[in-house]
Amino acid sequence: MMASSTDPAPRKYSPRGGQAQDTIRIIRAYVVKRLVAETTDRGASAALVTATGLHSSHVAQVRQGKLSPGEDFCRTMAAHWGLTYQQLEDVARADSAMARHEAEPTS
Repeated sequence: MMASSTDPAPRKYSPRGGQAQDTIRIIRAYVVKRLVAETTDRGASAALVTATGLHSSHVAQVRQGKLSPGEDFCRTMAAHWGLTYQQLEDVARADSAMARHEAEPTS
């Protein structure tokens, strides 16, 4: 069945539901964590901006926690890291699970 020209554009992800929201939160947290880790050296942010085409103020605001990375930002970073969006999601989930496991108290 073909979509009519009046149908809205398909969503890239569904923000409804707890699982979808949780996935988005995990991906965003991972992207910020990795972005901060990779841009601590002098000039690293400038190199990232040049390589990705992202605006320097946008990268700075995400690094500082003033702005949450959107899906396009996350997709751009995934491509920069040589990952598909699905691979980024998988890596983010694994990183989140490892962080939760490390935070568990040992008996």
